[in-house]
Amino acid sequence: METKIDKQHLERVRISCGFPNGIEIEAEGSCGGLCLAWKEVINVTLRNFSKNHIDVMVKEENSNQEWRFTGFYGSPYSNCKNDSWNLLRKLGEDQSQPWLVKGDFNEIMYSFGKSGGIQREERRTEAFRKVLEECQLEDIGYSGVWFTWERGNFANTNIEERLDRGVENERWKSLFPTNPILEKLKKLQVHLKDWSGSIKKKREGLKKKLTKELEVLMAKESDDDTIAKIIGTRVDLNMEIDRDEIYWEQRARVN
Repeated sequence: METKIDKQHLERVRISCGFPNGIEIEAEGSCGGLCLAWKEVINVTLRNFSKNHIDVMVKEENSNQEWRFTGFYGSPYSNCKNDSWNLLRKLGEDQSQPWLVKGDFNEIMYSFGKSGGIQREERRTEAFRKVLEECQLEDIGYSGVWFTWERGNFANTNIEERLDRGVENERWKSLFPTNPILEKLKKLQVHLKDWSGSIKKKREGLKKKLTKELEVLMAKESDDDTIAKIIGTRVDLNMEIDRDEIYWEQRARVN
C-alpha cells in the first residue's frame, strides 16, 4: 500500500498492527512510500523493488507451494503512466511462477470504473487493459464496495473511482481456485461491520448523554456559568448530529 509517511513512522505503525515483519520503501516528501507487511507464519523472500513496487516470493507455513506476489503502485500522473506500464511489462516477463499483483494502479479499466468528474479518456483505460493482457493478468474480482477511492463530500463534487485491484496469472488461479483473497476480504468485511456497529452504538449513547445534560442545564437558573455550559453542550450535540448526517449520506451513496 502507499503510505505517504517516513520509514520509521511506518515501522511503528506496522508493528502496532501485529505485523512483525515488513519491507518499507520510504516516501519522497508527502508522496509515495510503500509497505509490505506479513506475519510469522509466512516466509517472504525479496526479489526486487523500486519506489513503485515490491516483488517477493511467498511460502506459507506447512506448505510446499511457493508463489510470487507484487505490490504495485501506479503513477497518478498522466505523463508518467507509460513508465508504470513499462515497469509492469518488465515484471511480467517472468511467468514461471503463480503470480498475484495487488495495489493501487491509479487507473481504471473501463469508463464505468469512475463516477463523477471529468470522463477518463478511452486511450488511457485501453492502455491499462493492454498491459494487463500482455502480462497475462486477469482481475481476481472483489468483495464489498465497488469503488476504492473517493473525493468530495457533496453530490455535485463527489468523485469515485476503482483504482485498487488484484490481478492474477493462470498459474496462480490454478493454485488457488477458491481464491483465498476474496474469502479473507469477506471475513474482514464482517469484522468491519461489527466495528461499525459498535461505533454507532457509542455515538447513540453519547447523543443521549448530551441530550440529558442539556435538559438538566436548561432546568437550572440562568447564570454565566450555566449559559456557557449550555452553549458548549449544544455545540457537542450538534457535532454528533452532523456526524450522523454525513454517515447516512455516505451510506446512501454506497447503497
